[in-house]
Amino acid sequence: MFIVRVGRCIGAAVRWAASPFVDRLGLTMLLVAIQAVVPLMYFGGLLADGVTEWTSHWRAVPVTIHIRWVIAETMVYAWLAVLVYTICARVRWLRRIWLTLVFTVTGLNWLWDALTMATYGQLMNIEIFHVLLASNLAEAKEFVGLHIGWSTIAQIFGSIVAITVVWALARGVERLAHRYGWLRAVIGVAGLLTVIYGVRVIDLSEPQYNGTWSMRGKWLQFIEREVMHTMEPQHPALVRVSTDTPRDIVLIIGESSTPLHSSLYGYRLETNPRLAARLAAGELELFHEARASELTTLTNIRQSLTAWRRGGGVPVHKSDNIIEIARLTGYRTAWLSNQSSKGFCDNPIHTLAQYCDTMVFTNDGHMSWHHGTFDGELLPIVKGVMAAGPDTTRLTIIHLMGSHFEYNQRFPADRTPFTAADYPDRLPRLRQTLADYDNSLHYTDSVVDRIMELYRHRDALVIYLSDHGEDIYVSSDDWVGHGRASLSTESIRAGLRVPLIVYTTDSMRHAHPGLYESIRHAAKVPGARTRFTMATLMHVMGVRFAHNDSTLNRSYFAR
Repeated sequence: MFIVRVGRCIGAAVRWAASPFVDRLGLTMLLVAIQAVVPLMYFGGLLADGVTEWTSHWRAVPVTIHIRWVIAETMVYAWLAVLVYTICARVRWLRRIWLTLVFTVTGLNWLWDALTMATYGQLMNIEIFHVLLASNLAEAKEFVGLHIGWSTIAQIFGSIVAITVVWALARGVERLAHRYGWLRAVIGVAGLLTVIYGVRVIDLSEPQYNGTWSMRGKWLQFIEREVMHTMEPQHPALVRVSTDTPRDIVLIIGESSTPLHSSLYGYRLETNPRLAARLAAGELELFHEARASELTTLTNIRQSLTAWRRGGGVPVHKSDNIIEIARLTGYRTAWLSNQSSKGFCDNPIHTLAQYCDTMVFTNDGHMSWHHGTFDGELLPIVKGVMAAGPDTTRLTIIHLMGSHFEYNQRFPADRTPFTAADYPDRLPRLRQTLADYDNSLHYTDSVVDRIMELYRHRDALVIYLSDHGEDIYVSSDDWVGHGRASLSTESIRAGLRVPLIVYTTDSMRHAHPGLYESIRHAAKVPGARTRFTMATLMHVMGVRFAHNDSTLNRSYFAR
């Protein structure tokens, strides 16, 4: 008798567990379709183009495995959601609240994936989360105006059609299952086996690349990274290896600048006339084939100026950073930016800047299509910082707006040496954008030149690099913007290639001939990586980590 009762209880539990597939298959598959349609379209496109592996967080995993994960994990989420709905079914208001919450969350997940796949050619991930959180509303409007077009609308419409078809088919099967008992059994068993597999995937798969496309993966990684923390002092142990260091170290971080449009690197139009004159005079060292580590500003600056590394297990706010190292070495620090410190959440770059002795953001509350300051307005601020302590050793980081889209908002109206007529070999609809981008580079050239001129009579070293490159119709006549981490290797390469230029004053060259010769020699070796900027600045400051004597070997002046 006891065994019979136990058997009945087990049977009832199994029937209840299978109810999302047996009794509410239409609702369950609708939730699955909303979550899975965009990832399946993405991975299906990879297979159609002959791509068999997808690299996520530096691990190559077969695309077919990702497809199985998509189906299994989304089935688990839908199953849980419908089980809770079943529990709430007898309370109408509670049932409605639960359905509203479920469809809001899954709908946002679908919309984010659809938009990022249409614009970036990749699924929503933690890095795009960070970019959005570090952006303000005006910058978001610029992005939407630049990238959201008919192709995006077509992809969204296509995914809606796919979701509708899946739901309609599931509803049809659900009706049949109510008529045929054997079909109900088959559906229930298949659904439960899929859920069991999905639970195993969630529990056992390697976390560094499992579920990066899913809601669970996105939110857990976001929480784990702890983007919004204040920088915590790490008090790193440093060893002085040289006292032969310049008094002024200046790092100018450009924005979205590509050497493919720089006349210093062979571009046909004179986008860098002032820096070209300095190069001819022997004042600049030009580094070729320099590469950023990522395709976005935030991640590049994190990797360039802190010891944070992707997958390293240490969050940014607990990583060693160049600001603290400079202060421990005796350098005053200043962060002067023509970008905005405000985002939808606290800007992580602003968090790092707050650690400096002096911090100025000139573009707070602006960064819109038709307003905001030009980079030239940083010049009097730089002068003021220099005058505040003329005999002080100082690290000054200057973050330009550079060539951030919209390109035609990055230079004064009277600074337009290039027009659409300068691009007769390109499609007419592309010409004005090309002219705007080149005009922004031309204006940046003048700003960087004037900053260098401010330091002419000081013992100073000035490094200019871009946070990342830009795909200016390199991969396609339909794409302009950040490089896309998609099938287009041309787009990725364009997004990673950056200019890297070093200016040394007469005083610096005479006072530090050893360092100057190291820079000259390193400039002859192509392939510098901007993620080693912190190591390079430590090299210039004459220090290394006590626990790691290989720090200086990573400097791009020590190659």
